[in-house]
Amino acid sequence: MIFDFKAVNDPFGYGLIAMAVGIGVVLFGIFFDFLLSLIIKNRMTLNITELILVSLFLYAVWPK
Repeated sequence: MIFDFKAVNDPFGYGLIAMAVGIGVVLFGIFFDFLLSLIIKNRMTLNITELILVSLFLYAVWPK
């Protein structure tokens, strides 16, 4: 989205909103990953937990 801004730039201004939401989701994900890494010390358990959470998130937002 950042490198190809003309692709998301439309007359209604939804491209900028999509970029802001996307950046917000990424920052929340990094913060949530940091919190999980503080709570869960075992790397294998942490990776499996994150895989499950990402899969659930993608299932919830994937278009039907």
